[in-house]
Amino acid sequence: MIKLIRTSDHDLDAPTMQLVDIHSRGVDSGWLQKTAAVLTSEIAGLRPSAGKTYAHVLALGATEKFGPNRNGDGFKRADCKACHHRFVKSGRFHKNHDNKDPAKAVGKIIHSAYNEPMDRVELIVELDNLKAAGAVQKLASGKDLSVSMGCRVAFDTCSICGHRAPSPKEYCDHAKLAMTQILEDGRQVYVDNPNPDFFECSEVGRGADRIGLCFRKVASDHYDHEVKNSVELAKVAGLYVPAHIAVMDADIHTQRKFALLRKLSEMEKEIETNLTPMDTTAIQSMPSKRQLNTCDINKMMGRGNGMGPGKGPEAGRHMGRTMNALHEAKVLVPLRDFLQMMGGIGGFDADDVEDDVEHAMPGIFGRMLKHEPMETAGNSVFDGEPGNPLAGVGDIINKMLPEAGMGMPQLQRRITITVIKPKSKLASAMTPRIDDPLIDGLARLYGTYKLSFLSHPANQDDSVLTRTIALQSYSEA
Repeated sequence: MIKLIRTSDHDLDAPTMQLVDIHSRGVDSGWLQKTAAVLTSEIAGLRPSAGKTYAHVLALGATEKFGPNRNGDGFKRADCKACHHRFVKSGRFHKNHDNKDPAKAVGKIIHSAYNEPMDRVELIVELDNLKAAGAVQKLASGKDLSVSMGCRVAFDTCSICGHRAPSPKEYCDHAKLAMTQILEDGRQVYVDNPNPDFFECSEVGRGADRIGLCFRKVASDHYDHEVKNSVELAKVAGLYVPAHIAVMDADIHTQRKFALLRKLSEMEKEIETNLTPMDTTAIQSMPSKRQLNTCDINKMMGRGNGMGPGKGPEAGRHMGRTMNALHEAKVLVPLRDFLQMMGGIGGFDADDVEDDVEHAMPGIFGRMLKHEPMETAGNSVFDGEPGNPLAGVGDIINKMLPEAGMGMPQLQRRITITVIKPKSKLASAMTPRIDDPLIDGLARLYGTYKLSFLSHPANQDDSVLTRTIALQSYSEA
């Protein structure tokens, strides 16, 4: 569940954001005493930097001292202590929650701390004087700025009955009908946010006065109803949820695949900027030419054998078992064979698109990470399904092993042959040709297959294999 938490909705009895009084020898001791800041060790190392201004931010207070905020969100002292460092991990400071493009950040969060005596989370933000000119000018003139934070929690907990809700739709009657109200026995209704992951922080250009009603009216004009909680505030603000936060809602298998996708994307960047002689040799040894005839492909896909054209639940189950057998044998189906296998399902002529898809493969994992990380990392028929494939599939896999096997014996053999007599050439350009949506889609489909191949238990945590898979995109027949 994604929430928008505003500093102006807390009563912290102090300006929420103010400039740090810093000179050539460091932070002014009088300023430290005046603000009761506890970032003493971190602040001690601050020095003026050209084009930068430093600001002190009061992010939020512990519920035990300040109570919940005006939207009924509470953050316990233990969670504030344990999770404040995630502000720094997120790192960037934005304006009006324009957080999708990192280049638009107006500063960065460089330090965080929990102030024990004051029971609050504090941040030090380094502002870019050009990008954050308006904010710097307002702070310099003594004006306070309102700051909002993007926060993700798996669920929140009702302060009255302890009900856990992963979304407002599943709130109990206390949170749904009486949020922030005080009951006859003196208890206040609110929701506690355990283990919060703070992934975004923004200056929103509003004063620290009580602006909740104003914000709600604007939202009401847009949604035709009153904004009732911080989840809806996040939607109204258009808060972008980074993929690394969204993926936390997925299962362990999906998390593993997503982490692998990020790793492959980083490898691509390295390959494209620093291709070593060993990389070149490895690329030239990759399987690229077709290994299978039509009869083999039909058998592997379950076409015929009473299953028709390889469609339907039974054919899908068979395909999953075939994929599982391929993964366990460390056999990666070459792109051209893969397109022939998919052609019978997708209704395209593989012979017409093979060359174009091959030239669309460089940088494929980076594109997948940018455009469809969750879909890519989700469960796929390519992940494989336990069970024996149809009779004869094992023989086909064994036939593919010398040229398409990605295990160390097969790789070493092909690399040795390549050193003696190169058999293929490098992709002529690092910039892929992806003008055609069909071509780009097929390239991403093959990338999804390769991600499933590496995520299989037989191939996990093999760094050599992972890099080899990344390199394979840069070869052509």
